[in-house]
Amino acid sequence: PGTVGGDTTGAKDLHPERERELEAGFDATLWNSHANLEFTVYQKNVSDLLLPRQLAPSNGINFEIFNGGKLRTRGVELSLETIPLQRSGLKWLFRTTFALNRSIITELPIPAFSAGGFGASIGEFRVEQGASATQIVGNDTLTAADIASGRYPGDSVGQIVVRKVADANPDFRMSFTNDLTYKRLSLHFLLDWQKGSAILNLTKLLYDFGQVTPDYGDLLPAPLIIPKSGGGADTLTTVGQKRLAGFSKVTSNYIESASFLKLREITLTYDLPTSLIQSVWQGARYAHISVSGRNLFTSTPYTGLDPEVSNFGNQPIARNIDVTPFPPSRSFWFAIDVGF
Repeated sequence: PGTVGGDTTGAKDLHPERERELEAGFDATLWNSHANLEFTVYQKNVSDLLLPRQLAPSNGINFEIFNGGKLRTRGVELSLETIPLQRSGLKWLFRTTFALNRSIITELPIPAFSAGGFGASIGEFRVEQGASATQIVGNDTLTAADIASGRYPGDSVGQIVVRKVADANPDFRMSFTNDLTYKRLSLHFLLDWQKGSAILNLTKLLYDFGQVTPDYGDLLPAPLIIPKSGGGADTLTTVGQKRLAGFSKVTSNYIESASFLKLREITLTYDLPTSLIQSVWQGARYAHISVSGRNLFTSTPYTGLDPEVSNFGNQPIARNIDVTPFPPSRSFWFAIDVGF
């Protein structure tokens, strides 16, 4: 029997991260109390981040977790609740929310490092001073426009460089909640909209390897000739072949938009008449019959199963990775609620 020690330890003066937040905003009641508006802007500063530091091999431990670095997040939150319609037993209550935030690493006392992903060939999350905390970097092939921009002195067209190719943080998120009531009948539904964000679609890569991606066999407008380093050339004729030819050279082939519009939930409820309830069950005050469904509709440019998948959970940075996970299920419910 034996044991294997861990390769990571904590610094002697290790302590929790420190956070300071400043908020400003206002609340307003409009249109004779038919609408409520809330607006908030905030800045959150986190210091003494928990960071990994590589130690000398003679220590017997590879990494030490220590405090260092700073992160800044700025955001906007907006909510509006209003009653657009109320007459003759009909009422419509509408609520919407809007949120966006941007994070940046303002100080990093160690070299930039990977915080998740599968390397630059496929895409990885990199923590880097002066950059977004949720940036995705990967291999990319320089174009004539890149060279003309002057940002890559000494490089040439076709050279492979590691650079930011996407960001997992969405541009913004909105939700729309509607509650419509007509006499005893009520309808509730919730729409969620996410604009922007990127996801690493490694499921597509695996399907391309097996040549079973739905568009793998789609023909290119014209054959593509790729010269080989040792002489000769490969002739590519399909969309899937072209994607695989760019593997490790054009990371964006397997990074897709995670924008979506979802019908998150919908519920139809009917309130039974009191006389009917008490004739069946004396002592009952009310009874509702409802049918509902979740995840019934999704509109998205993402070609995977669902743009909200994350193989490694809802992590602060290394999320939005799709490697053949189970997508959220579509569900239906029937319920009877009785009150006494």
